[in-house]
Amino acid sequence: MLNLILDTCLRMCYNMRMIKIYDNFMTQDELSTLYSLAVTGNYSIGWDDTSTIENRQYPCLYMEFPKIEWAELQQYFDNCPELAGLEVQKGVVNLTTPSSINFRHTHGKDSRVFLYYLNPEWREEWYGETIFYGDKGEDNRVISYEPNRAVIFDGHHPHSIRPASHIAPSYRFTLSIFFELQDKNSS
Repeated sequence: MLNLILDTCLRMCYNMRMIKIYDNFMTQDELSTLYSLAVTGNYSIGWDDTSTIENRQYPCLYMEFPKIEWAELQQYFDNCPELAGLEVQKGVVNLTTPSSINFRHTHGKDSRVFLYYLNPEWREEWYGETIFYGDKGEDNRVISYEPNRAVIFDGHHPHSIRPASHIAPSYRFTLSIFFELQDKNSS
């Protein structure tokens, strides 16, 4: 009987996905700097949210986040226990519009995603939430888009974006930093 209970608990814990929210994550000056970087950036077309070939007709806009900027954010990452032992692999600024089409996607196992909401002003009626899905495809958790909010989550957790409403500002910016487990064998 005890083994059955332990097996059930282990399966439940294994299937649980971590989502951590930090409000007022950075200083207002840092938020303004990152927002300026996003507004003045050179964006590329083609950041696909899915590997499904039929969905590639709906490309997204993204900008590589310069590696030199990662170092300036390290002080913030160091204060997040969810990122301990993980190494930055890449960073991107995503730009979506009210007409953007977004698909449910993941970022692979053994990864963590740092998602940061860059717009300095955002209202509830503008939508733009991040939606996390459960094992059966149902909306499991919805995280409101709040300025200066960071969301850290397991990369294998299926998620998507609720499109911004047509009364929202033209652009919804997010900064995504992707962390992977460090290779302990590397020199």
